[in-house]
Amino acid sequence: MKYYFQVPLHRLLGMLWMRGLPVTESNNVGNFHTLHDLLTPLYKRLLQINQKADHWHVDETGWKVFAHTEKKENFNWWLWIFASKQTLRTNRDIHDLT
Repeated sequence: MKYYFQVPLHRLLGMLWMRGLPVTESNNVGNFHTLHDLLTPLYKRLLQINQKADHWHVDETGWKVFAHTEKKENFNWWLWIFASKQTLRTNRDIHDLT
């Protein structure tokens, strides 16, 4: 629902609460951590498949991110997309490829 209907998580939790399902924000965050742990091996395997491909379509798209970080001296960020026949890989910046 968060992405399909563009409903923020706190509103989704409020809707669930109104329907009688008292899910707290901490429960929800815990669920995301559990999903992260379960999906990390799949993510790593998909990266391996992408890296072994012999043909990619690559695109870079720039956008401004107004956040200060130690790695960046400016607000220009890039999204890199590596699409093979079987997988799609994204990176926020070329430095993320290492």
